[in-house]
Amino acid sequence: MQRIKFELGETRHVQLLIKSANNKPFTIQDATWQLKNEDDVEAEGKCTIMDHVIDVLISPNLAHVYKLRIAYRIADETLIEVIEVAVT
Repeated sequence: MQRIKFELGETRHVQLLIKSANNKPFTIQDATWQLKNEDDVEAEGKCTIMDHVIDVLISPNLAHVYKLRIAYRIADETLIEVIEVAVT
């Protein structure tokens, strides 16, 4: 799991570069995100998709370790990436 650090009060973009495992062309059809504090969803929304980059703008409200869950669709598959966001 990837981990990124934030300072409390920051609003920042988090971006994922998606690559094909078999070097075949693909299109990211849809992507959504959730910023979770324990089991509570603090914020959620639709991601911005720029070719093979998924972009999320987040602003965590507490000094805590969050999970940023990004779900995206390629063809008939739904894939999920989880990033740990440590806010101090």
